[in-house]
Amino acid sequence: MKKISYLLPVAALVFGSCSNDETISQAGDNAIQFRTLMQNPTRGTTVDVSSLGSFHITSSGSGIKGGTHMNDDVTSNDNGTSWNMTNKYYWADSGTENFTAYAPADKFSVSGGTASIQVTEKVAEQKDLVVAYQSSGKTTNAVPLNFKHILSQVEILASCHDATRKVEVVGVKFSNVNNTRTFTMPTTETTGSTDINSCWTGSAGTTHTYAANRANTSADPITLTSSAQSLMFSNGPMLLIPQTVSAATDLSSTSATGTYISVLCRISDVTDASNPTAIFPTTSGEFAYTAVPVDIDWQAGKKYTYTLKFYYNGGGAGQKDPSQDDPNNEEDDNISDEEGGGGQEIEAPIKFSVSVDSWGDASNTDKQI
Repeated sequence: MKKISYLLPVAALVFGSCSNDETISQAGDNAIQFRTLMQNPTRGTTVDVSSLGSFHITSSGSGIKGGTHMNDDVTSNDNGTSWNMTNKYYWADSGTENFTAYAPADKFSVSGGTASIQVTEKVAEQKDLVVAYQSSGKTTNAVPLNFKHILSQVEILASCHDATRKVEVVGVKFSNVNNTRTFTMPTTETTGSTDINSCWTGSAGTTHTYAANRANTSADPITLTSSAQSLMFSNGPMLLIPQTVSAATDLSSTSATGTYISVLCRISDVTDASNPTAIFPTTSGEFAYTAVPVDIDWQAGKKYTYTLKFYYNGGGAGQKDPSQDDPNNEEDDNISDEEGGGGQEIEAPIKFSVSVDSWGDASNTDKQI
């Protein structure tokens, strides 16, 4: 029997709907090898094969010689060109082995085929979670592991459509989003068409607020124009639990339920550019959160882009957020404390559009609230 050095070479990357297979050198007729595949992200800080770094693999069944199943970490030191694992495994002459792989391993606490997933509140520290499943009997080919993204990407953009209004932004947050849920590891092959969203089971857990912003409000703000700009700053997109939540209907108190987006900004009337007048907050130089309720129906492996349109087609700047706390910096003295309560309209509601991107082509739906 030949000994295998256990390299798991990358054989294909999926870009959009295209794949590009490379020839895989075989280490021996009985050696178990894998090839990794992953849908390429359209943008943001999600992983692809070259940035995956490592994954954990387990197996069950009757396809490995000697009956010892996999429970190993697999690593790459060359950006996914080759993969290495300490233990060696060989095919049995008959039988089928079922392989489950996931990454990052420390974000999955798997027991009995399920994992309790929790997403950290700090957007910059959130990780793209991926899983793969494949079954195979003895083969001289490498077993394909097609990793699927199991979270939802969320990005928030904004624009301003009134030349007499200046909107300066230093932060954004998404409130009343659930941060935990149970994920059932897949038991059928994960292909490009697999509906990984069905693996999420049960209701989501505790609600949290996810925020992206400048390091502090003294940094230069983003001044909105008629062209939409990302409000994610250097944090990348939010990577959140797939879930369905109705929009907030009453923002008059901090006990408001339902989801909503808030923008940490200051708004001025610049009709007289030499003498601007503070609109929100009313104290010049300070910032405050203005909110827009949105309902969410997030699916695994899809990206949702919310474009907030300040002063668009008769719209305005939204409602006062009942909570003026920045979860990333609760001691920021530049955030106004004069905007007690919430729900009051700032001239008129914000209009927004939502695009749903399956990490391929996007479709757009416009909504007015």
